[in-house]
Amino acid sequence: MMFGEPCLEKNYSYADRLPRYCAKRVSTAEGARYGYDARCLRDSGYSLARR
Repeated sequence: MMFGEPCLEKNYSYADRLPRYCAKRVSTAEGARYGYDARCLRDSGYSLARR
């Protein structure tokens, strides 16, 4: 599971402080997408809200 970088930047004011080692680039049919690995964030001490 991944959190898209544009979505985080729009909805989380501290997105620029997330650990860079959790940032990932994924190739899709529509081109490259950037986001953060959910497991990496959780293992780094971030709690993930469920909606």
